[in-house]
Amino acid sequence: MAHCTAEDWKYQLPWVLLGLRTAPREENPSAAENTGALVVPGELVTEDRHNPVSPEASRHSWSVAFTPPSLSSTTHIFVRDDAVRPPLTRPYKGPFRVLEGNKKAFRLALHRKDDWVSINRIKSALLEEETDVTTTPSA
Repeated sequence: MAHCTAEDWKYQLPWVLLGLRTAPREENPSAAENTGALVVPGELVTEDRHNPVSPEASRHSWSVAFTPPSLSSTTHIFVRDDAVRPPLTRPYKGPFRVLEGNKKAFRLALHRKDDWVSINRIKSALLEEETDVTTTPSA
């Protein structure tokens, strides 16, 4: 600790703390026996030349989200409103007419303009078919 008296002591501090972490302690030998071998922070991550981060450290995954098959043939869609809402308000707005779509987004006719909406925010609308009163048989 004596070499940290210079003005650049803040650059030496991580090395001093690393030394304190890895030094065996004599006052409580049972704690060292319970923890096993000392692990230096550089030993926690294994390095590979082609992949600098080991696969054990990476928790990211690509999972394909479920998309209902009826979504590709629907004519109207509800859009989820992600804003903070008061209690008992509807989470979805719509239904809106579908203009076109692909596997990641749909272009909808929203309030006087057309806009693309991600499939993560939409739900297909099941609308009742309009029946023509003139074609129904009368009894």
